[in-house]
Amino acid sequence: MAASSPQACTADFTAALIGRDMPTALALLSDDVVCFYSNGSAIVGKEAFSSLMTTSWKMVEDYAYSTANVAWIAQSDTAASVIYSSHGRGMFRTRRSAAQAGRPASS
Repeated sequence: MAASSPQACTADFTAALIGRDMPTALALLSDDVVCFYSNGSAIVGKEAFSSLMTTSWKMVEDYAYSTANVAWIAQSDTAASVIYSSHGRGMFRTRRSAAQAGRPASS
């Protein structure tokens, strides 16, 4: 999926994460994407990113995600690099909360 600009790509990517739409999010990333986190860790590649996010989504309900402090450090016709703060919140899902919601608890 091609976006019309790096800014549009970032907006579409954020919207995909908010909607838990991993296929759309992955379509906006290069195969060799690298995501760096403030704790010093890095996620390399689409598969690692997808695994991390889908695991997190399974553990958290009432998920909310937003971005702030966007700073573009490089932009060209073929690549772009952005640094931003992300803010996520939600409730960790437990067996009890899943049962209360009428869903079977996963093991």
